[in-house]
Amino acid sequence: MQSIELRRLQARYLKDEVEIFGSGLGARLKSGYKRDERGYGFESTYLNIAHKFGIFGVFILIAYLYTSFLIIKGFCKNKYCKFSAVSTTFFGGLIVALGNPIIFSPSFVMMHVITLYFFRPSSEA
Repeated sequence: MQSIELRRLQARYLKDEVEIFGSGLGARLKSGYKRDERGYGFESTYLNIAHKFGIFGVFILIAYLYTSFLIIKGFCKNKYCKFSAVSTTFFGGLIVALGNPIIFSPSFVMMHVITLYFFRPSSEA
């Protein structure tokens, strides 16, 4: 099965089982479908967030949108250009995460943390 077909199949199963408050971390699909022996990992990261966290997944997405806002703001102010350029590179992974579970990989989480560190409030006012 080609990867795009696999993602479409997983998306259908995930969409059918999304609940308002989510199913919880480690939840498996009630239909019995599983991608691997563990049964709770899927290629479609954003749908997987909706399945696991439900409406609370919005907070995860807001955190990434806020970080993207900080990156754009850094470019516009021309104050944090170097940090914004590096952060843009780090956040290129968000586009890849549409069809791949890279968004929660340890390396991508570290890139997010580093980006937030770049844009922390400084002591200069």
